[in-house]
Amino acid sequence: MIKVGVIGFSEGNGHPFSFSAIINGYSSEEMGNSGWSGIQEYLDKKDSSEFGIQDARVTHVWCQDREISENISKACHIDIIVNNYHEMLGQVDAVIIARDDYESHFEIAKFFLDRGVFVFVDKPLTLDLKELSFLERYLENGQLMSCSGFKYCAELDNVRYFYARNSQKIKLINSVVINDWEKYGIHMIDAVLSFTTSLPVSVKAVKLKKTSIYLIQMDDGSLFTLSTVGSSKQTFFIQVIDENVRFDVNIHDNFRAFKRTLSHFVDMVNNQPVKEGYQSTMISIKTLIAGKKSREDGQEIFIKDLDMELEN
Repeated sequence: MIKVGVIGFSEGNGHPFSFSAIINGYSSEEMGNSGWSGIQEYLDKKDSSEFGIQDARVTHVWCQDREISENISKACHIDIIVNNYHEMLGQVDAVIIARDDYESHFEIAKFFLDRGVFVFVDKPLTLDLKELSFLERYLENGQLMSCSGFKYCAELDNVRYFYARNSQKIKLINSVVINDWEKYGIHMIDAVLSFTTSLPVSVKAVKLKKTSIYLIQMDDGSLFTLSTVGSSKQTFFIQVIDENVRFDVNIHDNFRAFKRTLSHFVDMVNNQPVKEGYQSTMISIKTLIAGKKSREDGQEIFIKDLDMELEN
């Protein structure tokens, strides 16, 4: 059995509950009591046969708040609550850092990576180039994984299939996501890079009163726009346009996206390299950093310049 420790929690992010439930199964009543009715609802729609990933099990949990740890434990059948995540060392084979306050990721991930433990980090991995430079070696050697679940979302299966078998070039990709660039931009970046072979060259942020638009130039001459709309009705939308076809995709099936992602992580723990390789994580995070820097500096930021900083 692969023993997994789950580390959370960050405000507004229910991933410690949903990830643990997908692996272990769950108690609907306890999930509802924990206040995550939205997660409870989509889990309740699934057949019991859809839960569980190979021989993995979440055996340990730690949150900053003991009460939240207890809620996750009850809702997701986790046997052991630890008082400090350091206590998981020697007790688990892998950890899932299931919190999206990216500022906390590096310290926790480094503790386990330096000691040979497999680590999955919730999106986004980091927004700091120095941290990314340090973490690159662990991404490359297959000890660290980090991405948005939308990298593997089912709604884009037809798009991936089409562009894997057709040489048609994309002209324009439009995407819209709720909330902000720092935490939610990665959803659209990872999703888009899962079906196109072209790569980002630069990012230019345009900040408006209620939204921000990020213009991402791709190396094949196409344009990828990503609009962040702040607090709004749940929106994860991608439109792909080329000369002969158009795809309009609304992403909404979190369960399958998360389960596929966690399945890839368990494969990695079983020494099966993640299919896309570590480069996809590197380019996604560099694009995210470029967009943040562009919005703050008011100018177009080129990925090649970030590459030079990484080398230095």
